[in-house]
Amino acid sequence: MNFLLDTHAFLWFVFGDRRLGNIFRQIIENRDNQLFLTTASLWEIAIKNGKGNLSLKAPFLDFMNANVIQEGITILPIDLHHLDHVQRLPLHHRDPFDRLIIAQSMVENIPIITDDPKFKLYDVKLV
Repeated sequence: MNFLLDTHAFLWFVFGDRRLGNIFRQIIENRDNQLFLTTASLWEIAIKNGKGNLSLKAPFLDFMNANVIQEGITILPIDLHHLDHVQRLPLHHRDPFDRLIIAQSMVENIPIITDDPKFKLYDVKLV
């Protein structure tokens, strides 16, 4: 099955954070599942790391190669259909990265692994 990782879910998994529940961890570790991480999440991580709000413990490219590319996570690019959908979303959530993740999930019909309660305000498939 396909799953889109919210930024925090990806980071919690990589860092072994206990806030990521066992069910989410099992889904992510199951090699039968195809995992996606949007370019928006990569951008968000780069910004937070660059500002010092996040410590990747490795240079950005090395971190992404080890935790995205080598782990077989597919990077979901942003296209015009995703952006068109963002503009039509109600403003329940004002975070632009999360709004794009929600739009991509809707357009691509991929459920999101997230712990963000605001995502429930949208007609989006959640795990």
